[in-house]
Amino acid sequence: MSLTKAHTRMIEGDIVSVKDYGATGDGVTDDTVALQAAIDAVAATGGGSLFLPQGVYKTTATIDMDGSDGIRLLGDGSNLSHGDLVVGSAGVVGEGHHNGSTRILADFTSGPVIRIYNESCEISNLTIDASSTRKASSLSTNYGIHVEAPDDAGKATKRLFLNRIRVTNQPSHGIVLINDLTSSTLNFVDVDHCHGHGFYISGGVLTSRTNKTRPGQVNINNCRSTRTGGHSILVGGNESASNDIPYRILLDNFEGFYNCITPTICKNYVSSSTDVSNAYLSGENLSISNTALDGRSQFPALADTHSTLLLRGSHLIVDNYRAIDGNPYAIRLEGHPQLSNLTSGVYIRNIYINNRYQSSGFYNPAIYYGSDIRSIYAWCGVGYSDISKLTSQTAGTRFFEHFAGVEESEIVTTTEKVIADTFRSSEEAIFSDDSAKYIPIDSSARGMVLISGNTNTAGSALVHFRVVDYLFATVITSSGATVTASTGALTGTTGVDGELTVSAHTTGLYIENRTGGSASYTYTFLSLDGSEPIIISDLTDV
Repeated sequence: MSLTKAHTRMIEGDIVSVKDYGATGDGVTDDTVALQAAIDAVAATGGGSLFLPQGVYKTTATIDMDGSDGIRLLGDGSNLSHGDLVVGSAGVVGEGHHNGSTRILADFTSGPVIRIYNESCEISNLTIDASSTRKASSLSTNYGIHVEAPDDAGKATKRLFLNRIRVTNQPSHGIVLINDLTSSTLNFVDVDHCHGHGFYISGGVLTSRTNKTRPGQVNINNCRSTRTGGHSILVGGNESASNDIPYRILLDNFEGFYNCITPTICKNYVSSSTDVSNAYLSGENLSISNTALDGRSQFPALADTHSTLLLRGSHLIVDNYRAIDGNPYAIRLEGHPQLSNLTSGVYIRNIYINNRYQSSGFYNPAIYYGSDIRSIYAWCGVGYSDISKLTSQTAGTRFFEHFAGVEESEIVTTTEKVIADTFRSSEEAIFSDDSAKYIPIDSSARGMVLISGNTNTAGSALVHFRVVDYLFATVITSSGATVTASTGALTGTTGVDGELTVSAHTTGLYIENRTGGSASYTYTFLSLDGSEPIIISDLTDV
């Protein structure tokens, strides 16, 4: 068989054009067969580079980069400026417009636009777009780019390189990376106006693989995710599986804006499907640096906002991070079910929290974590763009303080994680209805008090408090009767009928029962600053 000029150039190591195989790039002709033939020809020679000249390449089925390692798909330029993004209304993803040089326009509804099966593959300098028909289809496996090796033992997609590409208007996730991804890099990759997550890294639970491997050693540099129905980036998230704990994932100079437009797509913390975050990172040795995440789902409206970042796992680093308008928190930490239900080894440094669009009490607290967190260290002066909104943030911040405009010498390090023996539980105390009791605390204390009623109607709550300076009390969780928090002395007739009230005073705590009946409560006190624990004998009537 005689060799074509294209085959000869491939053998000689030259870049071959898809137009050598009949692709038109006119946006009208179906170029699927020609593109696949060109890729298969490159694969037959053991890999190589395939060039897509300027144009719009319409496809009607998934393009498979398969058959060999080292296949490189190179365009003639993508649009990364996002100068013509259309912002949808509340709950609407909107549509991204394109003015780049090389565009693959998918005009089908099932399956990804491009699927990568092998190692050392590359896609560079092009845009992956969707027709109106595809964009309107339901969220499924219709991703922009799907990277996953065949479901065979030992198969991997190592050394992946995605460079200067844009994925837009997809009905599902923008970029999905599955299983073994060692030594992979995403550089200057933008995902926008996709109905699923922008970036999704999983160990194989998402695609129900038999041969699952933890994904790791992935660098995501200078990338952006905007106007997505789901998270800007989801790493892990399937905590029920031990092989879906991604490791050594680095985000550097990453941006996520106007994400979680459809909260039900996102991973949530509790039963509420709206309690979500812009980015969700779960795993080990995860690092976030020089990154900004926005809690808003739309601009300039602020009604639909979320926390900016959730972290769970071990050895997690957040450095030089900008949190914008997160609600209810800037950063939230949660325990990991596969790691003894704990998150540990957390290092937070140089955090800038921007809340200039919000009211003074917006962050309460700014950074949240509970008893399932171990070994957390924070060294950060937190900046606000509106200094007048600092007070309630400081008062409501749990476990460490924020300062505006401080010198480095004034930056305060957080307390270390309090160990178990600082918990002190009281005996059962009886509260008659319409009565209050006073718990004296000698020092300028901050801590947690767990109040457990003997019946559901009595009310139970976990309350974070501080007394003397920066006086505050905040209900973290509650059940049963309405539980409120306040500051000042309670007398037994101060509160509201039907409520249990916990109030921080300058010398201790007041607790008032107005739930409608006598009740017994058990108290557990957690000191966060070395103050003396509550002594049951000190519990007095008011």
